[in-house]
Amino acid sequence: RQALAEIWNREIPDEPLPKVPQGKALEVEDYSNKGVSLAALGLHKQAIGEYKKAIALKPDHAPAFLNAGVSLASLNKPKDAAKAYIKAVKIDPSLGEAYYNYGLILKSWNRLEEAEKAFRKAMHLKSEMTAAWENLGILLSESGRQEEAFALLEEAVNPDAYNPRHHY
Repeated sequence: RQALAEIWNREIPDEPLPKVPQGKALEVEDYSNKGVSLAALGLHKQAIGEYKKAIALKPDHAPAFLNAGVSLASLNKPKDAAKAYIKAVKIDPSLGEAYYNYGLILKSWNRLEEAEKAFRKAMHLKSEMTAAWENLGILLSESGRQEEAFALLEEAVNPDAYNPRHHY
């Protein structure tokens, strides 16, 4: 609470710090959102604690697993992060971010075929996710598949107004 108060006072010095609501139990989204805020401040251990509280209330809360994975990866715990991403997509297979983040971990482990599948799944679910396009292009290029990488990246930058994959 002290870290949040310091940021509040620095960023919004003319406004009084809001009081913590009393008498209302926090809900799943409250814990999850608190975790996101803590993670944004770089307080990943504390964020994970909030995600755990959200998961305890609702074990199938996929965003809490996704965000816990991000914090675990930030704490250099890729195995735990990978488990969190896998759990997130088992609960909600539409989470493109979880596939993308899992792909990054797989790529770092040199499990390139699996990473490629994860990036492609992320792109399928969220075609506007430019980082997935970029990382897949890099992976393909590093795998000696330059022509495929070039075609993929060329598609991403095609300025055709009717191209839903135009991102740059």
